[in-house]
Amino acid sequence: MIDLHLHSAYSDGDLPVAALIEAVAARGVRGVSLTDHNGVWGSAEAREACAVRGLTFIEGIEISAAFAGLDIHILGYRRTFDAVRLHKALAATRVGYEARAREMIARGQAAGFPRLSFADVQQRRSGQHEPLYLSYDVARELVDKYGLRAAEARKLTTTGGACHVPYGDWALTPAQAVAALHEAGALASLAHPGLIAVDGGDMEGAIREMAAAGLDGLEVYHPYHDEAMIARLRQLAEHDDLLVTGGSDWHGPGRYPVSDRVFGRIGISGDDEEKFLTAIAAL
Repeated sequence: MIDLHLHSAYSDGDLPVAALIEAVAARGVRGVSLTDHNGVWGSAEAREACAVRGLTFIEGIEISAAFAGLDIHILGYRRTFDAVRLHKALAATRVGYEARAREMIARGQAAGFPRLSFADVQQRRSGQHEPLYLSYDVARELVDKYGLRAAEARKLTTTGGACHVPYGDWALTPAQAVAALHEAGALASLAHPGLIAVDGGDMEGAIREMAAAGLDGLEVYHPYHDEAMIARLRQLAEHDDLLVTGGSDWHGPGRYPVSDRVFGRIGISGDDEEKFLTAIAAL
């Protein structure tokens, strides 16, 4: 199969690109897409590493967007993006993410965690060209400095938590994210839609709205989707004539046990893979 959802140290993953691709290849996956958050800086490295190992490479990205008070993500895919156009479209997102991380730190300090430090969060991602997706690193600061369990830290930094800061006006709407991807010559697929339902949102409403805005695909296969959710999402994809996408959403060993368990065994294959690659080739 091909894994269409992977993260490196260029956003919130733990492994450099070369090590990530090596880990993917060791699992026997035939092809990959590097879908770092709001940037494509690792694409050249990933393409080269895949070529050495004979893997199919699809350029990817995961764009942040805001929908009905929820933080959602839109995946983009193409053989080669119009990177300049895409980078420009995400300029406000990059600025907004830094401001958000600073506010999360301030809220955490006010909530009884005074040793939280934005400088320390930045240092964790010092190798990035433009640190963007720092909310996970705020949670990791809570684990490292205060001994919290990962689940406790996540609860503090996600919706309803004392450190959580929702996306602001800087965040794209789903329609704007889809448009930005189309303008960059890419397909757009809604990432892990099942999590919208988990967070209390209207998953089907979100899919309908984005399909009307030109959404091309739906991430049906994801570590947090059970068999019932997969079946429902396949029905919705068929109803709206959307491509089926999927991947492990792997961020590195030990980060998320549920992703670790399926890494190398989740993605798309068969007819889904053929339709996806045909659509990519037609761009």
